[in-house]
Amino acid sequence: MKTPQTLGLGRFGWGGIVLVCSFDQTIDFANESGIFGNWICGYHVLDLWVIQLAMKNEPISAFAYISFRLVVVALVFSLIVSACSKSGGGSNNPVPAGATSLVVSVIDSTGRASANAIVTLYRSDKDISQETNPIASKTTGTDGKVTFNSLNPIEYFFRANNGPENNYRSTIKTPSAIIKGQANTISTTVRHPRTDCNLYQSSWITIYNISPDPYDLEIDGTFRRRMSGNTNISYILSAGNHTFRATQVSGFVISPTVRSASENMVVCRTYTWQFP
Repeated sequence: MKTPQTLGLGRFGWGGIVLVCSFDQTIDFANESGIFGNWICGYHVLDLWVIQLAMKNEPISAFAYISFRLVVVALVFSLIVSACSKSGGGSNNPVPAGATSLVVSVIDSTGRASANAIVTLYRSDKDISQETNPIASKTTGTDGKVTFNSLNPIEYFFRANNGPENNYRSTIKTPSAIIKGQANTISTTVRHPRTDCNLYQSSWITIYNISPDPYDLEIDGTFRRRMSGNTNISYILSAGNHTFRATQVSGFVISPTVRSASENMVVCRTYTWQFP
């Protein structure tokens, strides 16, 4: 039967103690107060206990010491995960005191918070209509909110999309310039295009760029956006005839590829078009 391996101060070494302590102390836990601070202090107490036993030349089971340390680490990790899970799920950016911010609350057609909706912020009506020059894009938390900080006291426009649902028929801009030094709030509703298609006599089309190259997209002779390679975009259009044109921007040798199409769109129908 083998004698259990023991740790003395000479075997363990002061370097290991100093390394652990210095590593723990590099983390700011509010002067080691609260949940995290208490556990880190407990972790140090364990090291001090080892030192005291080693100085008394009392044998310490290496297996027992390592096992106990692993238990402490597991408990600390579980507390951290628990604390993070409790603090998550809300608006993805806190509002700093005195900051000029805009909090956009997104709800669905049933009035519930729309989680995982992508909200994109723009400076002008032209930018949002062509979906160009976005300021920032964020995803809502479980509360259906996103926060944009460090803004200017001007009018802002925003687009919200959650899968096929969007806010095209809801609020898309602030009623006026946002107020400086405040957390300005606004709400918008995302709906599936088919929800209001009869009311607005509209249809839905999804356009796919299956090329690796970027293309400029025009609808009814008006530039809408530059589509990157292997992307898609959806639009709500009024029922009736519409024309589509896509012009290759780069990746060609002699001349760009140009694709065009036309479609007589019927109310509440879904259409697709892909190029090149």
